[in-house]
Amino acid sequence: MPRCTRRTWLRIAGVVGATSIAGCSSSETTDPGGDEPTTETGSTAEPAGTGEWRQFQFDDGNSGYAPDNVGPTGDIETRWRVDADAGSGSYAIYGGPAVADGTVYIGSEQLFAIDTTDGSTMWTFNPGRRSGIDASPVVSGGTVYVGSWRNPTSGAVHAIDAEDGSELWRFPTGDYVNAAPTVVDGTAYVGSKDGNVYAVSGPTAAEQTRTDTETANRPQRAGLEWSFETDGQIRAAPAVVDGTVYFGSSDDRLYAVDTADGTEQWATNVGGNVETSPTVVDGTIYLGSGYSGPMYALDAADGTEQWRYEEAVTSVTSPVVTDDAVFIAGEENTVVSLNRTNGDENWSQQLGDEDGVAASMAATENVIYVPSDGGGLQALSTDDGSVLWTALNDVEAPPAVADGTVYVGTRNDKLCALSEA
Repeated sequence: MPRCTRRTWLRIAGVVGATSIAGCSSSETTDPGGDEPTTETGSTAEPAGTGEWRQFQFDDGNSGYAPDNVGPTGDIETRWRVDADAGSGSYAIYGGPAVADGTVYIGSEQLFAIDTTDGSTMWTFNPGRRSGIDASPVVSGGTVYVGSWRNPTSGAVHAIDAEDGSELWRFPTGDYVNAAPTVVDGTAYVGSKDGNVYAVSGPTAAEQTRTDTETANRPQRAGLEWSFETDGQIRAAPAVVDGTVYFGSSDDRLYAVDTADGTEQWATNVGGNVETSPTVVDGTIYLGSGYSGPMYALDAADGTEQWRYEEAVTSVTSPVVTDDAVFIAGEENTVVSLNRTNGDENWSQQLGDEDGVAASMAATENVIYVPSDGGGLQALSTDDGSVLWTALNDVEAPPAVADGTVYVGTRNDKLCALSEA
């Protein structure tokens, strides 16, 4: 098997009447100096709409679907952009943003907390020397949870005060943590390339009793509730639904374990590496295996197959599941909408000759936002796949949709906020 580069694994960890915008294109230059990121502001008007996007794929089941959130559908503009490189030069963003309480959180060399109104930096968190953050952060209970990597082969999960960026606790792992945690009832469930899924917990920002100086200098170590070892690497966020943690491994298996103690409920071989997160909605698991499919619908109770779709590209994007459809990356650089019940194809939209889906997608009630190789970020109608607009040209990270705005990171260290013009 050929050796994959770190960039490949990180990407694995997401025009009819179209409007194009180049507000954060790769041809733009970054500020080479200074310790603070550079912000360029477009419109100062508050975007329309409500909602937050607190974690990877929006919810604990990784549905990627926020029906009450509103994003741009017509003519768009770059409201602001931030150079999220901590002053050391270009650094690609591979994780998706989390948006909560007027702040957007994004990882690169460091974790940045950015004001959603004007793009100003509120604080940054540095995970340490020779380290970086490629995972999507999660915001829960006034605390930001995020994984990190450290060269040569170690990682950690961090809990950070959402208000000031101070580190509350950390939990070290035996290899990179490039997958987002899923946080339920104060416990962070997270996978590592060391092959384990961990359930860890510690004091939240509200529960922290030590002084600010003590917390900053000596963060507490989280308590390990349990760990579950597989025979491969864990590269994607778990889904946590109804007392069960669902996750895949590069050992070709999908696992279901109990949230209380980590005991295995069942495991099933899906015939290929599981590189992306399972999506669990209404008792069904939607999951891709290998590089080019198939995409399965499995019973969440025991892992038995309900249906499968063969023509899928499953290594770069987790399925997005709405009320009546499943959206996946298809062959021939397409986005495909499938019937949730039986897997029949609703429609297929080609993104471009070389513009396959590059990371996990995000959907609102009427629009699905698609990061694509070479094609930047595209907005498609969920009804028929028609292209509403295209923006940027260097996106390999999942977007987040909240408050009338799409937030997305780029390969050249920009965090961009796109909204209606």
